[in-house]
Amino acid sequence: MHLGLVLTAPPDVLEQVPVEQMEQAGAWALFLRCFEDELRWRAPVVANFSQRVHEQHLRLFLVPAGYGILAAEQQPSSLFVQVHPDTRQVDNRGRRLQRACPNNPRYLEWFTTSMRTLAWMIEADGFAWEEPGFHFGRGGWSCRCHYCEELYVGRELNPLPMELTPSLLSLRQQSVAMLVTAASAAVKSVDSGLASLVMPTPGPQTGAVPTGNENWRSLAAAEGVDGLVLTWPPAAYGEGGTGGAVGFCTAARAWLPPTAPLLLRLMCCRDLTETEITLQQLRQVGVQAVLIEDSSLYLGQKRPGRRAEELFGVIETVTRADRGRSGPAISSPTDN
Repeated sequence: MHLGLVLTAPPDVLEQVPVEQMEQAGAWALFLRCFEDELRWRAPVVANFSQRVHEQHLRLFLVPAGYGILAAEQQPSSLFVQVHPDTRQVDNRGRRLQRACPNNPRYLEWFTTSMRTLAWMIEADGFAWEEPGFHFGRGGWSCRCHYCEELYVGRELNPLPMELTPSLLSLRQQSVAMLVTAASAAVKSVDSGLASLVMPTPGPQTGAVPTGNENWRSLAAAEGVDGLVLTWPPAAYGEGGTGGAVGFCTAARAWLPPTAPLLLRLMCCRDLTETEITLQQLRQVGVQAVLIEDSSLYLGQKRPGRRAEELFGVIETVTRADRGRSGPAISSPTDN
C-alpha cells in the first residue's frame, strides 16, 4: 500500500513542512490544497515547495480550491465570480449563488485558462479536482441560469423543470463531466503526463449527494480523467470514525470500471490507533493507495508537533512491507 498526505497549508508555512521526514516515514505523495486567493500572489512559493518535494522523490498533486466551483465549502468565494456575477449559478428560488456555473462559457474559458497557468507555473505530477458541481442543500439546488435552460431545452425539447427530475440530474452530471474533461485537457496541454483525478462530494455510495458529481462511473469514464479519489467517512473530518472503510472500498469498486484507478481519502479521527488499524485492514484487502487527511495536523513550525510525529509513525508502520514498490498506476511525468 502507498500512503499520501492531504495538506492544507498557506504558502507562508510551506517552508516549515517536514518533507524529508515524510519521505523517511514512507509517504508516497503530497496532495496540496491551494487556495485561489493565495495562489494569485504566492505561486512562486508553491513552485519552490514543489521542487523540495521532488528532491525527496515524492509526488506532488495540486488540489485547487476556489475558482468558483472547486472545494466550494472551504472557499466559497472567487474574485472572478465577484467581478462577473452573471457567471454565478441560479438556484431554484431565483437567487444568484457564490458558485460559478460550469455551463457558462465565459466562466469556463477563465477557469481552464487559470488551470493551464497553474500547470505551467508549478511543477506538479497531477491535479485533483475537489467536489466540482452544483449547489444542493436545505431545499435548494441549482442551476437555472439561461445557459442551463438552453441546454436542457435543446436536449429534452421541454422547459426546464422546477424539480430535480432524472433528466435534469443527468444533465447536471454531464455538465460536471464536461467541466473536468475541459480542466484535464487544459493542464495536459502543458504536459500530457499530468494526472487528472476527481474527488466527488463525500457520500456513502454513488448517487447519494446530487451535486452533479455523484455518478462515479460517469466521472471515471470522462475523457482525460485518470482516476477517482473517494472519501471515507462521509461525515466531515472523521466525526464518524474510520470503521467501515473496507466495506466502502469493496462496494465502490462495483460502481467503477475495472481499470479505473481508485484512491481512498481517509479522514483521520482523533485516535490514530483506529486509523492505523483501518489502514492495515485496507492493505490486507489490496487497496492500492490511501490519502490521509488530518484536520488536527499543523505543520507551520520548525519541528513537527506530537500529532505529526505520531502520524508519521503510523505511515512508517503501514508502509514498511511495501518499500521499494512502484506507486499506483496513475499517469504522471515520473512514470515515463
